[in-house]
Parts: sequence; structure tokens; C-alpha cells
Amino acid sequence: MSSLWSAISNEIKMNTLQYLLVSAGAIGVVLVVLTYYNDEDIFPSLTETQRKRRIKKEMRKMEKSLIKRKRRMQEFREKIARKSDSIPSVSSKYFY
Repeated sequence: MSSLWSAISNEIKMNTLQYLLVSAGAIGVVLVVLTYYNDEDIFPSLTETQRKRRIKKEMRKMEKSLIKRKRRMQEFREKIARKSDSIPSVSSKYFY
């Protein structure tokens, strides 16, 4: 009976491993296909004006992102400058 049980459990383990490997492979293939077909150049159905609009929209997004990043950097620099002004440090202005 134990040999029968071990044979059954080994078969289940092998089938489970095969199922997991096949599932992972299938998911990988689906992700690759979705990534490939998500590319804008794959769809030639866009007209030239639609493509230009989309490019302009993406450029505006990038510009807004850069402006926000610059603003945050400027605020950070000002904050650091205020902190450094409030903390007395050893510098030439204290040695007269």
C-alpha cells in the first residue's frame, strides 16, 4: 500500500511541477505578446495627425514632469540653505 501511495504522490508532484512550469511559460508568452503589441509602431491605423498629437501630448507630459522636478529641487535647495544659515558652522566669517 505504501508503494502505491508513494507512486501516487510522486505522480502528483511531477504533474504539479509540470503544471507550474507550463503555467509560468504561458504567462511569460502572454506578457511578451502584450508588450510587443502595446508598442505604438505596431498599429499603423493611426493617421499622421493622430501620431503628431500623441507625440505632442507625450512631450507636454515630459515637460510638466521636468518642471515639477525642477520646482522640487529648487524648494529642496532653499530648505537646505535655510537650515545651513540657522546652524552656526565654522567658517571664515566667525574668525575676525
